[in-house]
Amino acid sequence: MRILAVRLSALGDVILSTPVLEYLSKKGELHFLTYPENAEIFAEDPRINRVWKIKRKAKFGEIKEFAEMLREQKYDLFVDLQVKPITLLLSKLLGIKTLRVRKMAVKRRLHVWFGINFEFGIVWKRYLEDVARYFGERAPEIYPKIYPREVFLPFEIPENFVSIFPEASSDLKRWSFTKFVELGKRLLSLGFKVVWMGRESFPDVNFGLDLRGKTDISQTIKVVSLSRMVISNDSAPVHIARALNVPAVMIMGPTSRSLGFVYDGIRVVERGLKCRPCSTNGSGRCWRGDRLCLEGIEVEDVLKVILSY
Repeated sequence: MRILAVRLSALGDVILSTPVLEYLSKKGELHFLTYPENAEIFAEDPRINRVWKIKRKAKFGEIKEFAEMLREQKYDLFVDLQVKPITLLLSKLLGIKTLRVRKMAVKRRLHVWFGINFEFGIVWKRYLEDVARYFGERAPEIYPKIYPREVFLPFEIPENFVSIFPEASSDLKRWSFTKFVELGKRLLSLGFKVVWMGRESFPDVNFGLDLRGKTDISQTIKVVSLSRMVISNDSAPVHIARALNVPAVMIMGPTSRSLGFVYDGIRVVERGLKCRPCSTNGSGRCWRGDRLCLEGIEVEDVLKVILSY
């Protein structure tokens, strides 16, 4: 059987697709389709025979042309882990058997907007259950996993260091940078080394090893793999860490663990506010106007969780 699985974005969700990819790799020849910026993660993944890339915001003509190229591969099954208009269109153009996972998008919005409780489970476990059910099997126990490339790091990495990722995909999900800096100083005083990670290089920091904006995705994964721990907002670095079996501390505000993105090895720092969650993915704005879910989290709260490992 030749299988094409697709998960385009976001980075954290792409990593959370890996249990399904591992399962499918045992069913036949597995190809994977994603956005170019995520493809590097799978460059040396033994589970995947070929990685396809499609650019963001592709026009209809480009999607149609891409589908014609994919048809030449004579796939037997299209596994849609994205379930967005572009993947719905691709499956239609391919005209082959399609398996779509349950995104539960409507229920997630009802949960966020009106506080209606649903059983979402862990997102990637639900996807794995859906795919295994298609094959008439029970879902095996598979956890997110990525295979880091052997890459050259053009900087000297300290021992016993903690990687801190202070950025997030939206401002609503960002804990105060000032508090991140204070946390880093406290960790230094306790004997930890600090490595600052992420795409953004501002504001400046004057201690630790600042690699923000200086690493590509393969180098980032390598640094995380060497870390004692990763500290991040609710963002992709947490899932990179867990896919490498590195402990992670997640500072969570507008989202919540009820949405299914917290699992073994992730320790969460959060405030139990009735207004949480106020967003399905951390986008939007705070209706209270004070972001108390994050502003109310103090450095000592995070430090306590870190030291509990």
